[in-house]
Amino acid sequence: MRKVVLINMLFLLFAILLSACEALGTPPETSDGTSPALLATSTIDEPEATALIEETATPLSEVQETPSPTPEEQISMLWINSNLPGEYVSALPELNEVALTESEAEADYKLDYLQGGGHSEWVYALVAPFKTTSDEVSFETLSAFWKGESGFPAKSLTMTKGTLQAMELLFGEAKLKVNLISNEADIAHNFETPGAWAIVGFESLSPFFKVIAIDGQSPIHKAFDLSVYPLKVSIGLEIVGDANDDDFAKLYSTINEVLAESMPVSNRDEDKLATVIMTGVTAMVRATAKEMEIKGVLYPGEDVREILREADITHISNEIPFYSYCPEPQWTQDTLKFCSAPRYIDLLLDIGTDVVDLTGDHFADFGSEAMYETLDIYKENNLPYFGGGRDIEEAKTPVKFEVNGNKIAFIGCNGKEAGYATVSHSNPGAYSCDMDYMIEAIHQLVSDGYLPIVTFQHFEYYHWGAEQELIEDFRLVAEAGAVIVSGSQGHQPHAYEFHNGAFIHYGLGNLFFDQLNIYSDTDKAFIDRFVFYDGKLISVELITTKFYDWSKPVIVVGEDREVMLQMLFEVSDWKD
Repeated sequence: MRKVVLINMLFLLFAILLSACEALGTPPETSDGTSPALLATSTIDEPEATALIEETATPLSEVQETPSPTPEEQISMLWINSNLPGEYVSALPELNEVALTESEAEADYKLDYLQGGGHSEWVYALVAPFKTTSDEVSFETLSAFWKGESGFPAKSLTMTKGTLQAMELLFGEAKLKVNLISNEADIAHNFETPGAWAIVGFESLSPFFKVIAIDGQSPIHKAFDLSVYPLKVSIGLEIVGDANDDDFAKLYSTINEVLAESMPVSNRDEDKLATVIMTGVTAMVRATAKEMEIKGVLYPGEDVREILREADITHISNEIPFYSYCPEPQWTQDTLKFCSAPRYIDLLLDIGTDVVDLTGDHFADFGSEAMYETLDIYKENNLPYFGGGRDIEEAKTPVKFEVNGNKIAFIGCNGKEAGYATVSHSNPGAYSCDMDYMIEAIHQLVSDGYLPIVTFQHFEYYHWGAEQELIEDFRLVAEAGAVIVSGSQGHQPHAYEFHNGAFIHYGLGNLFFDQLNIYSDTDKAFIDRFVFYDGKLISVELITTKFYDWSKPVIVVGEDREVMLQMLFEVSDWKD
């Protein structure tokens, strides 16, 4: 193509020169009488003018000039704080609009902790070792402690570097003793240091921690109000470059939209939370029943009603059958043969009962007729039951729930000698423990994605410690996969422990029963509240109660609560 173009250009030049010569006049003749120009045309055929134009115009239009090099397009740089929560970072999508940089100084945009306005809001919790009597602090006291002032229940705070950055955004530079750890899973080890508390992301909560409320607000409670809770920070995108630049602003908006659509709004999602309440012995008989006749059937639940109702699942271990021919209750009774009037079911309904434990010793006190009537009453009121039933298959079948994605199952049995549990293939009653079956059933529940809660009606003791007979069975089901193991038989509180990741409470005491002054500590009891989140147990709360009359447990606070907790702690949480 270049050769053709060159030839054409030569022809064009020749034509121009020829035209110029004609304009100047006839050239002088040669010695033989001919003109030089005519000699030239006699040896080279002159192309027609139209042909010359066509030949030169088309190739010129096809010629591609080599473009001059342009500067590389400037790519915006994004810096991500490496100390952001791991759960947040792992959820980040690909951001193709920007390139990542490890240099904060050269970044056009930063993904970091913010005081507000981010696309995610991260919730933190103040936690202490489980053996802590304090339940709440004020934000003012915590702020003062952060600034180095005294008067706080702890001596130091443990946290990751990322959490420290988040808290310094809230409180300013830390003036207290901070124990830095690389992973929140290591916090439990720091609790071995006397006076060490911690601040952790909500997603890192564990039943081994005690969550401390701040000004009455605790992130493990269903009534939690995030708008007034202080331990939270935003995570979001900010422009480091010229925010008034349209291109910067447009790209910021684009990236922010991607993050807002793909990132979690918070690390605490109310729709993933479930609470379970476990209670001790209920026996609406004798003096308890007499007070119910005088003061009203609902009277015993007045002080604990709110706590029990609030839970997603409230467990009640009712040892006593309902029976239409039950004798009128008396203050005292010569025998230990018990029953309750059918209308007493109103108390269980009023406090929000969701599942009934039938492993109790006295379920068969008035024979099959009373047991069948009791089971019918539960069925009529849509109250599922476990640990007892019309026959052995029903009695040993777990009761299953699913609350906000948390799959929770209840299974239980009576661990005493023969005679207390009467269920068989043809007779109703409580289920006598077959530990091989219990282990197999727990394995199956775990395999099906359930978190098993196991209850025992077991041997009774009137002291705070746990006897070896209980320990063997309770630990066995914990090792099989139970997350909670609860003793329904204890008429006074017994020890607790963590074993194989499970929380074991060997006895909670009485919920509704008249043992006010039978023994020294039968007037005391615990209600255990468990918090599940996203398919795992994250917190255990010990609610303290005490009887001041024959039927009504009262929530204990202040010094009386501290005394009860200390008594429990002294006998509990031993290591294997």
